[in-house]
Amino acid sequence: VMEIYRRLTGLWGKVEGLKVLDIGCGVGSTSCELAAQGAIVIGVDFTLEALCSARKSALDADLDCKFICADLATLELDEEFDIITAVSIVEHLTDEKLMAVLKMCRKHLKDSGRLIIETHPMRYDYLFFDSWFLPPLLAVCWLPEKLFKNIVRLIDSTFSQFVWKLGLSRSPFNVRGVSRVEASKRWEHCNLTTRERLAEQLKDAGFTMDKVILRNSYPPQDDRYYTSTIKSDRYIRWVDYLFGRREYFKRELYAVASKSSERLMTGKTGI
Repeated sequence: VMEIYRRLTGLWGKVEGLKVLDIGCGVGSTSCELAAQGAIVIGVDFTLEALCSARKSALDADLDCKFICADLATLELDEEFDIITAVSIVEHLTDEKLMAVLKMCRKHLKDSGRLIIETHPMRYDYLFFDSWFLPPLLAVCWLPEKLFKNIVRLIDSTFSQFVWKLGLSRSPFNVRGVSRVEASKRWEHCNLTTRERLAEQLKDAGFTMDKVILRNSYPPQDDRYYTSTIKSDRYIRWVDYLFGRREYFKRELYAVASKSSERLMTGKTGI
C-alpha cells in the first residue's frame, strides 16, 4: 500500500493548498494522505460504514477532511477542484456507471485540473502469473504486437476459462467450476481494464490521458501465488525489456488525465 501512495504522490505532486476531491474514498486512506500533505480534501463514498472509519482516521490524525455519503454518478457539488483522485474504484464499476462517474468528474474539475486514476488488477495480468499460461505466452512474445494481442485474447476466452473451471489455476481467487469472469464478479471486480480501453473511455467522457504508468507493485494475497509471481517476474522483466509487452505483463495502472478541448464524444468503447 505504501508503494501505491509513493507512486500517487509522484503523480499529484505538491498539493498544499489545493482543493482535492477523492471519489470512492472508502475508509479515507487516500483522503488522509492528501490532507497530511496540506490539501483541502473532500472524500465521497456511498458506504456509510466506511465513511465512519474515514472520519475517525482523520480525527485521530488531527486532519481537516470533509466526507460525504453520496452516489458518485449523481454527485452535485457547488465547487470545482484542482485534483480528483479515483483510487481502486474503476475495477468495481460497470461501463455505464464508470462513464457516468467520469462525466461527473469532468464537471467538477477545473479547466487546469487533473484526474488521477489507479486501478488493479488489469484485464489480462493473471495470464502472466500462472504457470499454466506463462510458458506458451513467453514462447510467442516475439511476434508482432497485433498477433500477440490476438493470442492473448484467444487464451483468455478459451483455454484459461477451461483451466479455471477445473480449479487448476494457481490464483488464490480460483473457484472450481467457475470461470474467471464469474469469479471476478464474485470478488467485486466487474471491470478489469486495459490501457487502451481506459483511454477510450476517458476520451468518450471528455478527457485526454496525459500519462500512464504500469507496475507490478501491488502484492498478491496468497504466499503460493506470490512465489509464483516472483518467478514469473524474472522472465517478464527480460521480455518487457526486449519486446515491450508492458501492458500485458502488469497488474496495476496509474493514469493522469486532463479535460479535453474537444467536444464530448459518445459511443461504445472497445475491449
